[in-house]
Amino acid sequence: MQLANKYVRIKEARTLLVGTGLKVSQIAEKIGFDNMTHFGRVFKEITGLSPLKYRQTYRHIEQPSYGVK
Repeated sequence: MQLANKYVRIKEARTLLVGTGLKVSQIAEKIGFDNMTHFGRVFKEITGLSPLKYRQTYRHIEQPSYGVK
């Protein structure tokens, strides 16, 4: 996997993790990873967190407020 492609795919995974209720395995498959272990490794290498921990940490922060100030 090319370096730039890897970053683009993980960026999409980050968006899906905080913006959808898809399972981590569904997200991995959606962005082109056939192997969950490899996806987890690559994701953690880039973000410093596992996909699940990333979702738990950032989901409440990156959700739109829908007019609440």
